[in-house]
Amino acid sequence: MSSNPSSPPTPYKNGSILLNSYTIKDILKQSPNKKIDLYAKIIAISEAQQSDTKYGPQYTKNICLSDGTDIIWASLQQKLLNQHQNDFILENQIVLRNMIIEEQEGVVQLIDDIWTSVQTPESVEVNYFTL
Repeated sequence: MSSNPSSPPTPYKNGSILLNSYTIKDILKQSPNKKIDLYAKIIAISEAQQSDTKYGPQYTKNICLSDGTDIIWASLQQKLLNQHQNDFILENQIVLRNMIIEEQEGVVQLIDDIWTSVQTPESVEVNYFTL
């Protein structure tokens, strides 16, 4: 499945989460209650970047997932992500994401995003919705 290079997906910025528009549309169309369980593989992790904030230094990593989402993981902005993913931020690791999404006046918000490490055989296909 290839995307059309002339019309790349438009990312929506929601706090520390970027969701590609085609992923959001699929989720909202297929999940009326806005609760999604989605398997994804971590396909790339960037080097940590340091920046200074009024709360002290912040370290961020960019984590790309096979479900088309791009997570910006920040050491000082981990309300949702900190407790769930520290132990398994590894390339090729498969995670199960339990997400709750809301749409208000056309703005999509990711309310919760809990990651669980999944040990699966290589033959398991990731990047599909289980609704």
